[in-house]
Amino acid sequence: MNRQEAAKCVGDFIDHFDELGFYEYYKTALEMAQDALKRTPVIGNPVAPDPSTGLVPCGCGGKAELFRAIKPQDGTSFVQCTNCTVCTGVFVDEEKTRSEWNRAMGCREEGEE
Repeated sequence: MNRQEAAKCVGDFIDHFDELGFYEYYKTALEMAQDALKRTPVIGNPVAPDPSTGLVPCGCGGKAELFRAIKPQDGTSFVQCTNCTVCTGVFVDEEKTRSEWNRAMGCREEGEE
């Protein structure tokens, strides 16, 4: 089963939830899970990077932001999610920083597995 099939299965279950007599908070949890399945990037079929930053969104759905060293001569940078605060390591090259973030979020370079 792939992610799309799982989202559909959960959706079908939600549609018939009331008929099955389950508690409302279970239904809410399933709706949240279905939403997460639909929003998160899929390896091999990722969302496109933001044209202004070159970064794909975080797996939580938050916006990724590139941070640079306080002293520009240090030449270090990292990417952090503005929502859940997950971040990359610190890299000297900004392109490497972007590439590592995007790769961690499922976005692969062409020809990369």
